[in-house]
Amino acid sequence: MKRILFRNILMLASLTFLWACDGDDDGRTSGYSVTNVSEVPEWQIDWNNNQERPDWQEPIASDYENWAVMLFKMEETLRPYVDQNDMMALFVGDELRGLARPAINIGNGEDDDAFFLLKAYGNDSGQTLLNVTLRYYSSRLNHIFTLSSQISYVPDEVYGVDDDLLPKFTLGAEKYPVKMSLQLSTSPLAVLFESKNIEEPNAKTQTATSPIVEPSEGDIVAAFVGGECRGIYTLDYNLLDDSIEMMVFGSAAGESVSLKYFDADEMRVYTFTDVLKIE
Repeated sequence: MKRILFRNILMLASLTFLWACDGDDDGRTSGYSVTNVSEVPEWQIDWNNNQERPDWQEPIASDYENWAVMLFKMEETLRPYVDQNDMMALFVGDELRGLARPAINIGNGEDDDAFFLLKAYGNDSGQTLLNVTLRYYSSRLNHIFTLSSQISYVPDEVYGVDDDLLPKFTLGAEKYPVKMSLQLSTSPLAVLFESKNIEEPNAKTQTATSPIVEPSEGDIVAAFVGGECRGIYTLDYNLLDDSIEMMVFGSAAGESVSLKYFDADEMRVYTFTDVLKIE
């Protein structure tokens, strides 16, 4: 029996329209079409960009009075693209204060996590709040991801060991400067999960019908601009509430977004066309 993960809810998290489908279109109902497929869709966001490798150089240690150690863990989305030629740099203003290359792998050999270990140099004594910019260059994607934040800098401190430093570099993708957080429980997809009460003729009570789709592990939600995937989320057993959202990535505001839902149990794709605008 299909495990129901949530009722009337769903949501979150960005490549080419790759899924192959076999079978006939089952028709169009209430703003969406239904298609039978024979394979799981290979929806992915295309993070490839055409940026040149930056000429980042190690800071000169003698120019600074102290340093702190920072261990950054790569987010899961970009982990498959990590390469020995990647670099990660920490900037304060335009000044490069730390550089890490290449990534180091920590794990059991099968599911290694990638980390970048760098020394962040400074001239401040005691605890100092710094506005910093973290830049990650992916050699496989030819993409420089950029994130800015405020950190508490403490000389001789070690960051990222007891608690992971996990920058969400996909939110700093140069290729997709516009981001929209989409709550699926209030999106057009919600119609698939609603149980409706229908009053039968001459009946004193209403009869509840089943939802069109009962979400379960392995179902996939995706957002598309034309044929390009701009957001993706795969359901798992941990999705038991409506607090999860899918991030939709845009190259410009105002792009039209269509939504797709893959039902793993029934091997069907539900497509909602041109239902949203990236704001």
